[in-house]
Amino acid sequence: MAPRTKVILVRATVVYTRLVAISLLLVPPDLHRPGGRRDQKQGSKRSISYNINICGITKKKTELAKILHEHKVHVALLQETLHSTTDLHITGYTSYACGCTSCRGIVTYVRNDLTADITNPTVNSPTDVQKCILWLNGKKWTIYNVYNPPANTCRIDDLQENIYHNTILAADFNGHTLLWGYQDTNNTGKYLEEVCTTTNLPIQQNENSPPKLLHRAHNTLSRPDLTIMSPDLENDSEIRVLPDMVSDHRPTLITIRQNGIPHRQQRSRWNFKKANWEGFRATSEREFRNNSWEDDIDGLEETFTSTILKSSNLHIPKGSD
Repeated sequence: MAPRTKVILVRATVVYTRLVAISLLLVPPDLHRPGGRRDQKQGSKRSISYNINICGITKKKTELAKILHEHKVHVALLQETLHSTTDLHITGYTSYACGCTSCRGIVTYVRNDLTADITNPTVNSPTDVQKCILWLNGKKWTIYNVYNPPANTCRIDDLQENIYHNTILAADFNGHTLLWGYQDTNNTGKYLEEVCTTTNLPIQQNENSPPKLLHRAHNTLSRPDLTIMSPDLENDSEIRVLPDMVSDHRPTLITIRQNGIPHRQQRSRWNFKKANWEGFRATSEREFRNNSWEDDIDGLEETFTSTILKSSNLHIPKGSD
């Protein structure tokens, strides 16, 4: 066999392989895939975070453990645990207590089957902060656990960027502003408004959100516990206020949809069931006869693809899925 003939055969084989791969996109699914179209799985929900100002953990640990296991919580963020003399062990979770000696005690629980790194950006500061870096499904998540005392002006020095991704702050800020239903605005409220305007971290609560705190002395409801979330999570998130745990504060469960298509955009797909296959074949063959096939491999692939797409647009209707 002459060398030029071998080269032509090799090129033809490569072109044929490419064309088969392209044509598989256009033939009816039943012809090349057993069972036709695959079922599309809906997004699975994952309870990423559980947040509560627990007002002392000692007598509530059993109920807390039940909730964490029931909802399969990844990370639990607790404020005002008063944990200094308490055994924090909960089966299936690792506890990380703040190292402060004079604070009310924040604790972060991480499920044992997850990889996470917990740090304390502030030590013996009025605003108590824990930072959790969580690796989940190939993504890096940043989750903050924050407690700010009522008389203190909140300041989170760790927030130095303007743009955040996969980031959640769940906290008892004790911040007041009209935006989430208070009749007054304090310095912490002003600081949180500043965070919202200088970063891409919006607060998820407003004046219509379910209140979290029952102030028994004044018989009033308020929202000192807030959730701040980067916008890439908002459309796939659900924030629920759960029944109380014998605490003045009601807990928050943050659920994120993963690995699915919960909010699919409308896309046009070929409707093979209504295709005019005779017309498709006739148009394709006519175009193939009229085309020049003297190009190199890339040129042949482009010619074939444009011919198939032209015939498809003429004879295979499209519809939104």
